[in-house]
Amino acid sequence: IASAVSDVFGFLPKKNLLLSLKSNYNQLISQFTGSHRRNIAKAEKKGLAFIEDAALKQVQKFYIENVNPQKENFKPKHAAIFKALTSELVKREKAKIFAAIDDSGKLLAAVVVIIHHNRLIGIINTSSIPGKQIGASHFVFDNIIKKYAATDLVLDFEGSSIPGIARFYEGFGAQEERFFNYQHTIIRRLTNVFK
Repeated sequence: IASAVSDVFGFLPKKNLLLSLKSNYNQLISQFTGSHRRNIAKAEKKGLAFIEDAALKQVQKFYIENVNPQKENFKPKHAAIFKALTSELVKREKAKIFAAIDDSGKLLAAVVVIIHHNRLIGIINTSSIPGKQIGASHFVFDNIIKKYAATDLVLDFEGSSIPGIARFYEGFGAQEERFFNYQHTIIRRLTNVFK
């Protein structure tokens, strides 16, 4: 039935990944893949520090510097939207910014999380090339999970329809949630039927 509805009305199935944080941290980390645990250990060995409420302007600059414009089709207008959105979220206290820095204070990875009802929704996850080499993003998410473990919150990873990104989030023990993206208006679809 879901497939028929999708075909008729133009709903595109999408994949999201969720991690319930009800269990304690030891139980949660036991669900991480071996590769993720090794990356977290590597980051810890390098002496990375976990920062809560990282400076907004610093993270905005870091994100824009590390996004791939060609791959992400990221244009100057998107940078302006990103800055305006994150500034408003922080101003309204609807988001938190977590980051990893090295022992010299250099930013290596950053995650922006919207807090909505019982969900922590990750809308931005970015890392520099040096950060990727030492598992900085793994380290940040591990610390977010540690911070909110044994609560009624759910970590909503978002953006999980891209296989490589999905594998990264699944490595934390996240479970799949299906949703549908509506691509066309019903009026347009019905118009085509009666042509």
